[in-house]
Amino acid sequence: MPYTDTLNIDRRDSTGNISLPSPELVAKRLREANAAASSFLAGEVARGKITPRQAQTIAENTRFDIPGADVSGGSGAQRRDGGKAPLGNIRKFVEGGDDKNQEFHIYNKDLPHAAMRRKLYKNQAEAARLLATSEISKQVRKCLCKLIYGEDAVNVLKRENRARYDKLVLCKDVWACPVCSRNKSRANAMRINYALEWARKQPRDEQGLTVQVAMMTLTARHSRRTKLNKFLTALLAAKRAMFGRAAWRRLKAERVVGFITALESTWSAHKGWHPHFHILVFIRATDQAGAIALLEELRVDWKGCARKQGLTMNAHGFDLRGASAAGHYVAKFGAGTEVVIEDRSGVKRESAAAEMALNDTKRGKGDGSMNPWQLLEASRKAREKARMLRRVAKRHYEAGEAAQAARGEKLAAEAEKAGRQPAALFVEFAETFKGRTQLDWSNGFRDLVGVEAREQEAKEKADVERAEGPDEVMFAAIARPDWIELMKVRFPKSRLLEIAEQDTDAEEDFWEAIEEAIGKPPQRSHEALAGLKVKHEQRRWKRAKGPVPEQA
Repeated sequence: MPYTDTLNIDRRDSTGNISLPSPELVAKRLREANAAASSFLAGEVARGKITPRQAQTIAENTRFDIPGADVSGGSGAQRRDGGKAPLGNIRKFVEGGDDKNQEFHIYNKDLPHAAMRRKLYKNQAEAARLLATSEISKQVRKCLCKLIYGEDAVNVLKRENRARYDKLVLCKDVWACPVCSRNKSRANAMRINYALEWARKQPRDEQGLTVQVAMMTLTARHSRRTKLNKFLTALLAAKRAMFGRAAWRRLKAERVVGFITALESTWSAHKGWHPHFHILVFIRATDQAGAIALLEELRVDWKGCARKQGLTMNAHGFDLRGASAAGHYVAKFGAGTEVVIEDRSGVKRESAAAEMALNDTKRGKGDGSMNPWQLLEASRKAREKARMLRRVAKRHYEAGEAAQAARGEKLAAEAEKAGRQPAALFVEFAETFKGRTQLDWSNGFRDLVGVEAREQEAKEKADVERAEGPDEVMFAAIARPDWIELMKVRFPKSRLLEIAEQDTDAEEDFWEAIEEAIGKPPQRSHEALAGLKVKHEQRRWKRAKGPVPEQA
């Protein structure tokens, strides 16, 4: 990937390739912007232009520093050795101390569900904005924004203190939509759990063999100049070639019961894109050490197949570990989802399913790597920071303080430039991975595990629990014209659900918020919604069969 020595760049150069500023230049600009913004906000509070609360709000939207880049002035060695890596002077000024964690925490299981949902919807809107000129944008922009064909109202359903939307389109894009990726990842995690639980309950045969699970990771050497599309194509070709060689075919015929392949990618400022495969291999062996020894024979084949595709690798290019050892490594990727399996003795253990499936919650390692959703979060926060700084600058213009206003505009411009790199990287990722399979099962393995039967059993159990618990009631029905107006004014979808979840005066506040947003009273009566239904049926009849028949 080419880099430039300036931040004043377009997303693509004349040859069509992405041209980005170097990580060192981005880090330098972020240090300068944070130092200047800290002084700027302190002066604003001292002069009474903004309140400390407003300054805190601005600071909360400045946590977009790239992990691994030296934006705080501290050395990388200090961070690796456990030293503090503050997020910049702005946050020190507002909160009076250093931040203990510089990594992005997009989905934090400790946050209330409303805050987590609010972040998801904000990131989804950011993804639709970034992909506006891409072929992917059409489906992502419809997700949770457009009504399902034939429906005339968006239903808001509520159970206890949780509310949700119904009758809205879902794009089901696991690579470009954070909402659908989160839902799909959790479904995949449970399916992998079924396979792991099935393997643990398999008895030993006469030779003392049973089904053991090993996690095999395949990748190759990469750098910050690596082009994602070309690198991923070479990796896929190398994996297909390795699976066609005699060593794998022999293992598959004699020992391998089935396998599950997951594809994912991360990015770091120093090493660039890092696409890789996690493969759970279910293999008949006496123990996990024996399973790893059998799969170790594939190391030479992987190295040779990668070399033929123009790739090189070190010891980390082919990694093997047992499921029990992987459990501790992957537990941190669960982030709010309890993923457990039950062994032969009935003891519940942590699962390796999160490493394979919970791609939306997986964070980069401590070397500064970021997953695509962290890049999306970085782009959004940079844009929000720039917008809020411009609001402060506008107040200075109105007060006749031209120097302070110019300073605020400069800080906003620096924030926008700092967000260009993660934005361009997310677009590159979404365009490259479009149409790829995130989780692939070997032929016949799903049927052997009985995934469909387990899912049906889990669904029936959930239905029984819902029947015994509180009912899910219809809280409100937003008419199609009102919903369209809400989407036109970009009303935050999470806001309505938060109002519906409050304890008192929820219904009145709900409709008042809609009226304030669209500038007219919403259609609340059942008669109005029934009339919309009749009109829609007439339109559909006319398109299909000609003139609408007269009513008696």
